[in-house]
Amino acid sequence: MSNGKLLLADNNADYRSSLLPLLRLEGYEVEEADSVESAIKKLETMPVDLALIDLRLTEDGDDHDISGLEVAKRAGERRIPAIIITAYPSVETTRLALRARGADPSLAVDYVLKRPGPDALLASIAAVLRQRQEPNYDLVVDAERGDVSLRGKPLRLSRAQFALLAHLYQRRGAVCSRKELVKAVYGEDMSDTDANLDKRLERLIARVREKIEEDPKNPKRLVSVPGLGLRLESGD
Repeated sequence: MSNGKLLLADNNADYRSSLLPLLRLEGYEVEEADSVESAIKKLETMPVDLALIDLRLTEDGDDHDISGLEVAKRAGERRIPAIIITAYPSVETTRLALRARGADPSLAVDYVLKRPGPDALLASIAAVLRQRQEPNYDLVVDAERGDVSLRGKPLRLSRAQFALLAHLYQRRGAVCSRKELVKAVYGEDMSDTDANLDKRLERLIARVREKIEEDPKNPKRLVSVPGLGLRLESGD
């Protein structure tokens, strides 16, 4: 019995060959992709539980290559979690490099270094797939009907409150950046220096927490992820 189906997207055939037997030994089915195009095609045409994506998917020697994030973005659109595999010396330097290029680090649920070995990657895969088992959400958002209920009881929300929860619910369990949320709620692009929009979003989050949290100061459903954004959890 398979423990899950993985997409391994890396343009380095030797690296893929070194990982494949380890992943299969752990009970995973693995599909390979060696380019952005082939990875996206496989995401769109076959069931995948988790995508493992090389950050430099086009050119290993190019420090400016972050093409793997395009695959992570496509995976996120299909509610498939993505782990970015990186040759940067640390996860923090990876995130700093992405922000310096205007990219969104929260497109991936985790970042794992290629060195020193596969143990961290195997641990991350197991953790993400455990979390992917759908938890019992007592908060339900019906985007088509415009309804939100908590433990079966309907909630009265403003348009902005509904838009925030609808977007988070669509990507529940994944981290949504503040820029992404501002775009989803207000239809505006937020720059890194736009304090007004950020404060507006913060006030909105606080009001939503008052409606869905037992203790809004210690939220269990609408959870902040420092440096990345916001995530909707089951509240268990």
